[in-house]
Amino acid sequence: MPEKESIDVSVLCYTREHLKAMTRRPFTIAERVADLILDGWGDTPGAQRTAADGSDTAADALAIFGQPFAETVTGLDVINFHTNGTFTWGTSRQNGLGKESRKTLTGAIVTPRLAPLNFLCENVPGYTSPPEYFNNNFVTESGTWRSMIAPDEKLIALYNSGSEQAHKIRSLGPVPANRGFFLDLKFATQSNSYDMPGARIKWGGEAEDKYSLEFRQGWKPILCRGTGEPEGSENEWKRIKRLNYELLNLSGGEYRIKVFSCAGRVCIEINGKGFWYLPAVLTAQGTAQVAAGFDPVGAGHSELEHAAWGEGHWVFSTNNCRMRIRGGVIKWCTPGGVKYVGTLVRICPRRVALGDDPEITTAQAGWALNGTTIVAETLVVPNGLQYTMTLTANDDGIQSPFWSQHIIHVIPDFDDPNIPPLDIRPACEGIVIQKAHPPEVPTTQVTLDLDREQLLNLSENFEDYVNDWNPVKIRLRWRYTNGTYSDWKTVFRGHGFGRKKKSNGYNENTMSMTLLCPGVRLIGNSGRIDHTHGPLDLAFTKLIANTDSGLPDAKVYAPDLVKEIVSRVLGQYESEQINGDGDARKFLPAGHPALMDYGGDSCGYLQAEQALASAAGSPPPTHGGFLWPAPFGKDASGWITDITRDDHLVWFIDLLPDTEEPVLIVGRPTAIIAGRTPKRITDNIYIAGDENKFWESASVETRPERDVNRAVAVGREAPGALAALLPSTRIYEAELPPDDPNAPGETWPRTQWLQHNFGSYVSPTFGGVEALATGFIALLEGVELEWPTVIMPRGDTDILWGDIVTFEGNGPDSDQSLGIHGQSFRVEMVEHHIYLAGGFATLTTMLNCRPLNAIEQAAL
Repeated sequence: MPEKESIDVSVLCYTREHLKAMTRRPFTIAERVADLILDGWGDTPGAQRTAADGSDTAADALAIFGQPFAETVTGLDVINFHTNGTFTWGTSRQNGLGKESRKTLTGAIVTPRLAPLNFLCENVPGYTSPPEYFNNNFVTESGTWRSMIAPDEKLIALYNSGSEQAHKIRSLGPVPANRGFFLDLKFATQSNSYDMPGARIKWGGEAEDKYSLEFRQGWKPILCRGTGEPEGSENEWKRIKRLNYELLNLSGGEYRIKVFSCAGRVCIEINGKGFWYLPAVLTAQGTAQVAAGFDPVGAGHSELEHAAWGEGHWVFSTNNCRMRIRGGVIKWCTPGGVKYVGTLVRICPRRVALGDDPEITTAQAGWALNGTTIVAETLVVPNGLQYTMTLTANDDGIQSPFWSQHIIHVIPDFDDPNIPPLDIRPACEGIVIQKAHPPEVPTTQVTLDLDREQLLNLSENFEDYVNDWNPVKIRLRWRYTNGTYSDWKTVFRGHGFGRKKKSNGYNENTMSMTLLCPGVRLIGNSGRIDHTHGPLDLAFTKLIANTDSGLPDAKVYAPDLVKEIVSRVLGQYESEQINGDGDARKFLPAGHPALMDYGGDSCGYLQAEQALASAAGSPPPTHGGFLWPAPFGKDASGWITDITRDDHLVWFIDLLPDTEEPVLIVGRPTAIIAGRTPKRITDNIYIAGDENKFWESASVETRPERDVNRAVAVGREAPGALAALLPSTRIYEAELPPDDPNAPGETWPRTQWLQHNFGSYVSPTFGGVEALATGFIALLEGVELEWPTVIMPRGDTDILWGDIVTFEGNGPDSDQSLGIHGQSFRVEMVEHHIYLAGGFATLTTMLNCRPLNAIEQAAL
């Protein structure tokens, strides 16, 4: 390689017109159904389905006007699933739902109708069924059953009679899978037998896909699920939930029962009090752990599944009691089969210039399987955005979708100006580039020393280009002794961040200017998280759309959330450049845990649900709020730091070995710097090429504040009063071995405190705090704790944070007492100084290095 001779510099400054395209501020609307409407909406479910033919889908549309929002609701009811296993209707606080609650899962469903049926087990002479009622025929299997005209002289009901103890009747035809129904039950005493009066209502298929309600005198109702055993066998049913209802009276009690499927749950309503159930199954991993003797609850490897029942017969049975039954089905369609639709129209004022064609992304959370749909439509209106949420039931009106919350993300549309930049290199007298060194400093800073007279010569309007916030790009290239040049390399891009003008007399009018990389827009007031930011849950729904193999690969990692923040604050271009190629997970080690996967999709985002709508799907929604809400008042830099720190990651903005300009980098430090080829730096010219990489001066220092020889690791904080005595119930300490020169016995203990909130369950073969303490000390064994600093007179912009450098200094004039000859170190900080005089420029590079830990030394 020819010898470096001089450096060419280009300092390109852009006008603020470029900022409109770079900093077009998106805004996010993130709302829960629970917070949308004033108290009282939906307190009387089904009130809009009043017409005899059930077609009255738009009657009594509810218009509510609050400040500063406006909603129009048509054909929707509100249902609240509480954590105690009950559900209520409507938004009134009298239902036990405070809007501040984030544990209750609240959502909207399409308003259904009740379609009465005639229950016939024999002909009823002289009775003509009204046209709006349909017949459902039953066949007696045991005991005596009859049909009777109910007291309202419209519906025909079933009742059992005769002296038999047991009575059982089955619907003649099967009922469609997941069809909801309602029953009016009235009990009476049959005899004075000592047998406990009881009854059972069965629906669903003929194996595990069936459910039943068990009634016993003086008991609470019990929900049962089929075991797969034959009908009538002793183990046909498994009791899965005792409903917290009053004690049953089978000697005169009257009960209206409603059973329907909603949000993946079995929903049961008894005389207006609602209960819900979600089944859970052990995964293959959980089953293996149970077989090995682990507690499945502690192991945590069980997953929720959608509660569904198959096509099958209704079966009503009693023992030692009389039961009159009448009822019908719950439908989300007209008698003619037209699917019901519910809508909410809402206007959200936002004082943001949206342009003619803003980019809008929507994501709804809840449940929309089996042909049900939730569709969001948006419309730009003056000073705001209008959206319409449309919920549509499935074919045959069997089920309704469930909508609990949504996110609407809007990126305003701006044209990118075509204004060429101003190159102020002739006015530059010096440039200092202080590179990022994570985790302490995630951004790069540049200082420019400028001649204002030269700036005026370049442009009378130079302040249109050289000003705070304006975009700036610095490029370098080397001129070699053979007259050739290297390619231009962008070593910095960012924005102006502070100017200081000076006048020294004799026409020496200067100006110093500070530049910061794009990370400046993440810091302080520039990156403030305000009401225009929504939760990061949108990252999960975006991920689904880009998942090639469907839902099972849909996992969210911390870098995905960082990319979402970068997209919102810095723009789409920056997010697509993250880690050099837009792959946010590029620097995650193998086996790194996800923050969330489809198995834990507790918010039920519909893009995830619909990805495999015809297959297993993700679990039903169980969460009433957002998983990653915005930290209002904080800045984006702090938000990113919180996310990465908790996942043991770092983030910063700098060059990578394979990038042409600085990009935002996020990942595990060891993964970011893995595979870096050691660079050789010498104190003289030993072989050809050394003239381009020798050091001009070097220093070596110790840093006692970073010299530790003992580690104490602690787990989760000790509970209760024990916290006053111990920091944790899980503590482990480790120290350097006695033969290490830095062992505690050589001087005194210098302790590193390590705390990590390990989960409550830990396998007996793995100790988290032990591994943490011993692993940390193992990194320091045999390490000479010295930090060298070198200055290279022919700077090297290819040396980056995390690079390994090996020093060579064994010539006759070398200072052997430095003790760094043949030793390798990791670059901790890089600083470039560019000196300019007339048309000549020089570049020097200063490297601050740290010692390699024991693992890094072994790898070399």
